[in-house]
Amino acid sequence: VKSYKRTDCRLCGSTHLDLVLEFTPTPPADSYISEEQLGEEQPTIPL
Repeated sequence: VKSYKRTDCRLCGSTHLDLVLEFTPTPPADSYISEEQLGEEQPTIPL
């Protein structure tokens, strides 16, 4: 999964952004794993 950090507003194009909510990197939602894989490190993507 390829991701990038947005540095401008998608609505108005401004580069003066304020962080209002931060999420921890999370595994992709469609990456279901078996019970045996629970202890293994999973790839994550920033939200």
